[in-house]
Amino acid sequence: MQSNCSIHTKIVNPDSATNRVEHAPDVIPANYPAPEPGQKSGISNKMRNEIVVDAAEVSETKIIDMWSPEALRIDQSALNIGAAKKLLTTVPVRKPGKQDFVRVHPGSDYRLTVGLIELKDSRETYMVMPAVAQELSESEYYLATLYLTISRQKVLSVWPVKISTESGKPNDWHTSAADAAERAMTVWIRMAANMSLGAYEISEAIAEYGEPVWPDLSFMQILKIAFKNRVIDSAEHPVIQSLRGLS
Repeated sequence: MQSNCSIHTKIVNPDSATNRVEHAPDVIPANYPAPEPGQKSGISNKMRNEIVVDAAEVSETKIIDMWSPEALRIDQSALNIGAAKKLLTTVPVRKPGKQDFVRVHPGSDYRLTVGLIELKDSRETYMVMPAVAQELSESEYYLATLYLTISRQKVLSVWPVKISTESGKPNDWHTSAADAAERAMTVWIRMAANMSLGAYEISEAIAEYGEPVWPDLSFMQILKIAFKNRVIDSAEHPVIQSLRGLS
C-alpha cells in the first residue's frame, strides 16, 4: 500500500496540554474495497486495524512546544506584505542636507515661486499669500522657488531656493542653489556650502542609484501637507504681528 502521509503541526502549551494523537473515526474510508458477496457489512477487527494504520499514514500530528524556536520564529519575507499602505502626512520644508544625495522632480508643475517667511529661532517656514505680501516690505519676507525633492532614503521634502528681487544684487548662494536644483532633475547630487567660495559646491553621485519613485500626488497636494498650519493669509497673523513687535 502506497503511503500518502501528511504532517499536521499542532502547537501546544506543555504546561496545560498533553501530547496526544487522535486516530481516525470508526468509519470505512470511501476508497476501501467493498465487502465480497455474502460477507457481512461493517468493520471487522482486521479491517479496523488496517483502517487505523492507513489513517495514521494519511494524517500525523506533530506536537511542538509553543516555547520553542520553531513555534516562535517569524518568516521575515512575509512581513508587511499588503498589511498597510503608508500615508504621506509630513513633508519638511528645507534645503537638502550636506550629506544627502537628492533628486528634484523634473516636472514644470512641480515647482512654484512664492513668498516665504522663515523664523530662525523655531526653524519654521511660512508661506505668505500674495495679497498679504503686497502689504509687506522686502525685509519682512523673501521670494523663493519651491522644488519637490526626494532623498535616497525615499524622504520627500520641499526645497525653497531663494531668488533675488529686481532691486537686489545677484547672489552666488542663490544662483548656485538654483543650478544644483536644475542638475538634480536628471542626476543624484549632493550640495554643500563652501564659505571660502561664497557659494554651494555641487557633487554628482558616481554610483548608479537608479531613478526615484515619486508619489502619485500633485504638487498642490504635497504643498498642502508641507505648509499645514503655516500659511499667512492676513496681515493680522501672529507671525506678522511678532515681526513688527506688535505682540
